[in-house]
Amino acid sequence: MQNKYNEGEKDMKVGTRYKQIALDVAKQIASGKILEGAKLKGRSVLAGNYNVSPETIRKAIALLEEMKVVQPIPGSGSLVLSKERSKAFIEKYQSKEKLQDFKMDINDLLQQKSLIDIALHKKIKSLMDLTNTIHGEDSVFQLIEIAIKETNHINQSIIDSNFWQETRSSIIAIKREGKLIVAPNPREVLLENDIVIAVKGKENTEL
Repeated sequence: MQNKYNEGEKDMKVGTRYKQIALDVAKQIASGKILEGAKLKGRSVLAGNYNVSPETIRKAIALLEEMKVVQPIPGSGSLVLSKERSKAFIEKYQSKEKLQDFKMDINDLLQQKSLIDIALHKKIKSLMDLTNTIHGEDSVFQLIEIAIKETNHINQSIIDSNFWQETRSSIIAIKREGKLIVAPNPREVLLENDIVIAVKGKENTEL
């Protein structure tokens, strides 16, 4: 029987080394490269094959023992018990990897969103400042502020308030308790003391 322990290692994701080794051994058992009833080599031999310490191998084999993939043989390595359990081990490991990937993707997206929000905040502030300096026929749009308490939209979401239909203007921000909510979600609920900032285009304007 040929035990090529390093095979498939390149495909493993970067993570804790002993978990990678356990996964690699499980893959070989699942694929039939290591047969049920076969004995795995001792820690020292495996440590040499993987270029790690015997302690790392001990932790890797312990993971496989927990799921009854292998069984320790005192002083003689480990006995391969189940091909099916090796597949279950692989599935469990890969599910954890996918979960970790999702967490990392979400964190990346949140960071991107934060940067976008900052940039959008700056653009809207510049827009507001520019609008305040442009008057009369030169302006192609009008920036307006509306106090929600003076409307009938208290405790309504933006999308349910029919704000565009009633005012022909688009909400770009909300002033709330000293803070500016830039590009609010359409599901954002309008509160009594909110001040809505909206852009209203002038009709029949030629650019």
